[in-house]
Amino acid sequence: MLRFRRFVLLTLQLLYMTLTCLYAQEQNEPSVHGTRLKTIIVDDYYPYTFVNKDENPDGFSVDLMKAVTRVMGIELTISVDTWENALQALLAGEIDFLPMMAYSIERDRLFDFSVPHTIGYDAFFSRKNSRKIRRIEDLKGKEVIVMKNDQAHDYLNSIDFIKPGNIIFVDTISEALRLLASGRGDTALMPKLVGLIQVDQMKLNNLEASTFVIEAYNRPFSFAVVEGNQVLLEKLSQGLSIVEATKQYNIIYETWFGGLVSPGISAGTILKYVIISILIFLITASTLALWSFTLRKKVVKRTADLEKEIQERKRAEQALMESENKLSAILNNVSAYIFIKDLNYRYTYVNKMMCSLFNLSYDEIVGKTSECLFDPELCEQITREDKRVLEQGEAVTSEKHLNISGGERRTYLVAKLPLKDENHTVYAI
Repeated sequence: MLRFRRFVLLTLQLLYMTLTCLYAQEQNEPSVHGTRLKTIIVDDYYPYTFVNKDENPDGFSVDLMKAVTRVMGIELTISVDTWENALQALLAGEIDFLPMMAYSIERDRLFDFSVPHTIGYDAFFSRKNSRKIRRIEDLKGKEVIVMKNDQAHDYLNSIDFIKPGNIIFVDTISEALRLLASGRGDTALMPKLVGLIQVDQMKLNNLEASTFVIEAYNRPFSFAVVEGNQVLLEKLSQGLSIVEATKQYNIIYETWFGGLVSPGISAGTILKYVIISILIFLITASTLALWSFTLRKKVVKRTADLEKEIQERKRAEQALMESENKLSAILNNVSAYIFIKDLNYRYTYVNKMMCSLFNLSYDEIVGKTSECLFDPELCEQITREDKRVLEQGEAVTSEKHLNISGGERRTYLVAKLPLKDENHTVYAI
């Protein structure tokens, strides 16, 4: 009995000390003032954030944070600015949170993050007639366009051979794509989905995205508050859990991504975080001091889980690249002159025999039209044949008489075939 009383007394003393420490910590933590929050979104970041035709903030992240604040009984004020200004406003306390910030170790020193609500992957965009980025080493000596203080900017800073003078800063994704399309810079690094949509909407048909997958990082988008504001982060995380549990998240996701991509977070994973968030909401104040550390571990684990989802795609792309290399090796070793042209009559591929015929390199021919290789009369014949192949889907065979080096005149049999996609639409010769 005496031992039991001592045990009870010791337990009560430890509980009193724990609650006293937690109370002191809570008094020093930032709190949510009132029932109105302020935030900033970035324009031209469709489908995540943008300004619609009615001049109102719109997009997936806008609808998601409106749903979260609504279920928590919090009013929300949204303004529009550049990403650089949004970061500075959050650090200065002018706004309360940002609706989508990609987690990184560097940013974790300044901000606290909720569990990710979506994940994005980056790609290099280049002009179609330029050499593509197929590996990180291809960036040597290249000028790269990025949004200032974006996660892509942080990633480039981590690469030793990329010098500050080789980085061109912009405020928006659309500005980056316009600069690239106009001839500035060699490539632009940005979220692949956002970039592809912008290229289509802006009709920038001279740009395309690389199939190269950046293994070093991705973008687990989360709610972000300034470091130490655990009270607000708990409210946002609780609201996100409620939105997910009541299926509002699925509706919002399908609205903006249903026709674009498959969900980046599985139902099982969402359920896991719903349960975790509910447990966090129900536990006593004695666990609040440990919550921030636990959350960070969950973010890292969640990021690792999501990275596994792209492994299959990476293997498929690697197999495709190997297949293309094998095909190129075959075409470069046959005794025939082989070329491919796009819908604009520009060469997109030539084998070594074609290069030797004109005594030009691969890069000197690709991206050019027949006018750069043949006399006007012959070019007119070639264009008529190309048009028949592309517009009527016909195979065309003809003889061509060419003067080669040394003044010798030779006759060549030229066979042109239409290349068709899975829908039987001609896309090249």
